[in-house]
Amino acid sequence: MEVEKSADARSTVRDKLSWKIVPLLLVTALVVYALVGQLGDVDEFAQTLSEARLEWMLLSVALMAVTVVLNGWRFQVVLAAGDNRISIGRAVKVVLTVWPLVLVIPARANDLLRALALRDEVEPFSCLGSVVAERFIDVQTLCLLGMAGCAVLGAWTWFAVFAALWVAGWAAVVLTVTNVERLVGLPVARRFETKLRALFEGFEGLRRSPRYLAAVVGVSTAAWLSAMANLWLLSWIFGAGLSVAAIVGLWPLALFVGMLPVTIGGMGTRDAAFLGLVALTAEEAVAESAVLAASFGYGLVLVILPGVVGIPLMVRWMAGKG
Repeated sequence: MEVEKSADARSTVRDKLSWKIVPLLLVTALVVYALVGQLGDVDEFAQTLSEARLEWMLLSVALMAVTVVLNGWRFQVVLAAGDNRISIGRAVKVVLTVWPLVLVIPARANDLLRALALRDEVEPFSCLGSVVAERFIDVQTLCLLGMAGCAVLGAWTWFAVFAALWVAGWAAVVLTVTNVERLVGLPVARRFETKLRALFEGFEGLRRSPRYLAAVVGVSTAAWLSAMANLWLLSWIFGAGLSVAAIVGLWPLALFVGMLPVTIGGMGTRDAAFLGLVALTAEEAVAESAVLAASFGYGLVLVILPGVVGIPLMVRWMAGKG
């Protein structure tokens, strides 16, 4: 029965995603064209690419690999907090298996499909709850990093935005976790009590064990610092000259904008937001083409390339072999 359910779930994913990439591709192409053609001079952008230190791109790819492993480690730890144990190799494989779907599923909701990829090893609602808890920790980590960067930049308006998001996020989680019993006790929810309790296992596990919470926060911070280090490297490769404070303070906001369900993997929307934020906070003129090249490079190396690597794993999973 479980095998049949797993096969049905994979079939549903295939049927729903097969055509959705086409309109997303068109919108993404239009947004990128507008950025390169309107916000920056095309010839200047081409010159930026021609003068780039492209021989250092292999280091960017190596940093990407570190980030992917840290993503898998973070997933493994948050699962362990809910008493679901898998190896770090298995965790990385699952992360890569669903990664290609970031191209057609907005706001990194593709990560929720990890519950389907692991359904034979981890109760799906328990896995789903762990993914939600992991995403929440990630958002809180980005808010804290953003506050630190904005404080150095003196960008107090954006500091306040991060602080408000951080407080609102924790308030929502505390309110939810402390009212689980009341929630599952509602007449309409009683028939789903087992699934609802499993859904909250991720948060409950982190609440019960400060050790696991500290570990998830630590690995999440390391993963995002690794990704931001990659953006700094790409900034140097393309001659954008972005400071560490600008990247740490402003890139998280651009990532949040990139989660809007408009383009593939946030391409274009994330880049436009970052360019605008850099221009607003910079004391001198901004090399728009170089900033765009660096942010486009981030999307290529840290979003699209892992998706390409994960395609064979995704194909095997959808064929029932992974």
